[in-house]
Amino acid sequence: MLFLKQIDWLVVSTFFVALVALFIGLAGDLIKSKFKKPKLLVSMQLEPPDCCKIPLSSAADGKLICDCYYFRFKVTNYGNYQMEDVEAMITELYKYNENSRKFEKVNSFLPQNLVWSNMQQIPLQYRITMSKIQPKLFKHLDFGHIISTPQELRSRFNSKVIFIFDVMVQPNNLSHIIVPGNYKIQILFAANNMKVYKKLYLLEIKNNWANTEEETFGKIVNIKEVTN
Repeated sequence: MLFLKQIDWLVVSTFFVALVALFIGLAGDLIKSKFKKPKLLVSMQLEPPDCCKIPLSSAADGKLICDCYYFRFKVTNYGNYQMEDVEAMITELYKYNENSRKFEKVNSFLPQNLVWSNMQQIPLQYRITMSKIQPKLFKHLDFGHIISTPQELRSRFNSKVIFIFDVMVQPNNLSHIIVPGNYKIQILFAANNMKVYKKLYLLEIKNNWANTEEETFGKIVNIKEVTN
């Protein structure tokens, strides 16, 4: 009988220890979620290193295809805990209509993820999420690039330059390519351990080409964040 009581007490004490451990674990997770958080800061300076002139070369033979100007977001974690599986998606595109004097939604645009910079050697499907951004560090996210319109596309776009969003997949309708004009763009930023942030940007593109960064950034192409 005494042996059975000892077994009962062992079972109860083991259960109690497990319950305390579970409580401590849950309390630790709660404290971590309250005081250990990533914080998102998205910026873009129209100058290197966020934006820069880059020669595009053929992957097959390395020959120069054309010069282009790249525009990249600087995604910074200014919190005290890492961001996990960070991604960004262009969800809506609007173009300013001179006749109606308002931005009108481009219904042909297909929402897509942007890709992270300097990851060309990594398969494309793995470039849409950044596994981690540690506190006080940042990563660049490709937004898009502008080039002088190639000869084979001039009849379709009828402009000196085209702006190409750096999305995961180039859709068959070429909705990731836009011509000069004024645009409003909605981008969602998200991570596994962070709420979704909605950002709005005005993008102005002039129908011109220049050979220097000084003549291009803020003059031919201008980007700024807006609230509505």
